[in-house]
Amino acid sequence: MLLRLSTLLFTLLLFGCGDVRGAKILAITTVLSPSHGIWNRALLEALADKGHDVTNLTPFPANNKTGINYHDVGVLYEEDDVMEFAKIGIMARIKSFWDVSEIVRPQQAQSETVKRILTDNNEKYDLVIFETCLSDVFAAILPKFEAPIVAIDAYADGWWDWELMGVDNSPAIFPGPTLPYKYPMTFLQRVTNFLANCYEKYCRKKYLRGQQNLAEAVFGNQAAQIKEVEQNYDFFLVNNGPPGVDLGRALPPNFKEVGCLHCRPTDPNKLQKEVKEFLDSATEGFIFFSLGSNIKSRLLPDEVKKGILEVFGSLKLKILWKFEDDDLPGKPKNVMINKWLSQQDILGHKNLKIFITHGGRLSTQEANYHGVPLVVVPVFADQHKNGEHAVNAGVGVKLNFLDFDKEKFAECIQEVLENPAYLKNAQRNSAIARDTMHTPLEEAVFWVEYVIRHKGAKHLRPAGQHLNWIQLHSIDVIAFLLLPILFTLYVLKTFLSCFSKKDKIKRN
Repeated sequence: MLLRLSTLLFTLLLFGCGDVRGAKILAITTVLSPSHGIWNRALLEALADKGHDVTNLTPFPANNKTGINYHDVGVLYEEDDVMEFAKIGIMARIKSFWDVSEIVRPQQAQSETVKRILTDNNEKYDLVIFETCLSDVFAAILPKFEAPIVAIDAYADGWWDWELMGVDNSPAIFPGPTLPYKYPMTFLQRVTNFLANCYEKYCRKKYLRGQQNLAEAVFGNQAAQIKEVEQNYDFFLVNNGPPGVDLGRALPPNFKEVGCLHCRPTDPNKLQKEVKEFLDSATEGFIFFSLGSNIKSRLLPDEVKKGILEVFGSLKLKILWKFEDDDLPGKPKNVMINKWLSQQDILGHKNLKIFITHGGRLSTQEANYHGVPLVVVPVFADQHKNGEHAVNAGVGVKLNFLDFDKEKFAECIQEVLENPAYLKNAQRNSAIARDTMHTPLEEAVFWVEYVIRHKGAKHLRPAGQHLNWIQLHSIDVIAFLLLPILFTLYVLKTFLSCFSKKDKIKRN
């Protein structure tokens, strides 16, 4: 009897009310940026580690492991195209952002993988995780699975995400993703930001029409209206925060910021042996230089590479440079190049003095998490704004890519090296980022499992989420109340006018 009772109690604890281990999850994460792949994988593999069965459609498949199966949707952009973004203006940047998706999405949507997993497959899932950034064609197929939807976005500047979920995204407060502005903006900056925001909305409206047409062509009668689908996401997880990286916002219950989700403590054992020895022996300190996963250092103009090497060669510090070729002509003895590096384990190294970065979201978050001062050399997209945030937070300096010359580059490095305020501010922000009840990854996993447990999260929606701008600000109510007053004034004015005319006639 005692044995039976013990077995029953163990079973209740293991599989009791609310336990969701073993849930089947479909994750559609098709954005072409490798950094998105890193962020998405951190969440999906954490869910697999919790015992869930994850099917992931992605252009960046990893090796399958227990609990997760990757399916390659292929199609990558030409890496040379990225450098062109540095040369174009604000409006052209906005347009090109939406144009990129129109080029690659048709190929992804018509791939054999998508047909096999999304169109022909009648598999049942307990949850769908959907990456919203420039993936809207796939939103049209989501209702087919009749499962709750958790939307995610590693691109925190997706203003459509904020507005869709009823989060304040006023252009008077929040600089647009392509603008190099910091808060608070000047009047002229707010004017530019307002106009850029209007143009962004026009571009997305046009883009969504194309995505809807593509969905209907590919998915046929299985395609739902994208606008209706995105109004019915159960929950949203966005790569925003922590304090010191992003501006604070008031959030509804069904929207959570999980910035730094992918960040983790340093593990020296993940460094290659030769890299670890190089960094450990840097008694004067070292500088880490990386332009991220989208921008290739080997594609920098020759005169820029030459100037960088001249500056590095004049320093006593060692330099570790993420460089995509095996050879770099003119490389000084204090410089090591490597095609792939475990960035977080480098950023957490005790001998690191400065991180020279393109200012990508993941890189700035990791630097913030590990407390590293920055020299930001932004090229495109949100990198300009991230650079301004670093300057505003006092954790680094910014050098525009098109303004690059070796004298300015050297000045930026010396400024950060010689002024202890940058390191002090970086360490302060790191302490704030780490001071949480739960890690961002634990928070994200909890809310995903919450949606599974309750078979959705419609009950968390804030009141008024689906009201349009006119309704939300009671413009229609004000107009309704003003109508009788305006009508009365009109009648009174007409009456007085007639009376005045009759009086004139009598006097004449």
